[in-house]
This record gives sequence, structure tokens and C-alpha cells, in this order.
Amino acid sequence: MKERESVSPSLREIVESYDAAAPLAEAWTIPAPWYTDPRVFELERRTVFARSWQLAARADQVGEPGRYVTCEIAGEPVVVVRG
Repeated sequence: MKERESVSPSLREIVESYDAAAPLAEAWTIPAPWYTDPRVFELERRTVFARSWQLAARADQVGEPGRYVTCEIAGEPVVVVRG
């Protein structure tokens, strides 16, 4: 985790409590705080959503000039307009 320096020890413990490489017989779902902790959401915003392309709309949703779609991605409002 490159952002290790900016992650609190308690958040680091939540994130590192999951072993994605565990054998299937020992596997379990991701920890519940990954779904509910606002610190996990903020970490995902910085490390996932801000660093890669995100789907905002399908081409057929804005197929005609003047068509638009609005959505929210990681807490940011997005408007896609066909010019």
C-alpha cells in the first residue's frame, strides 16, 4: 500500500486483516468494516477511483446530440453530455 504513511494504524489493521492469498479452504469474506467504515471509503477514493477510469455511462445512453446522463462516482458528481 503506497499510501501507508497517510493511513492510521487502526485502518491499516482493518485493511491488512484480509488475506487474499489464503487457500480456498481457509478463505472468508472481506471484513465488515470494508463496507461501512468511512475511512475505508476515503482510502478507496484515493487509491482506486482517483487512479483509474470509471464507467459513467454507456454510449447508447448518450447516443443523440444533446443527450446527457448524470451520476455520482466516489462522491463526485459527474455529467456526461453528447455534443
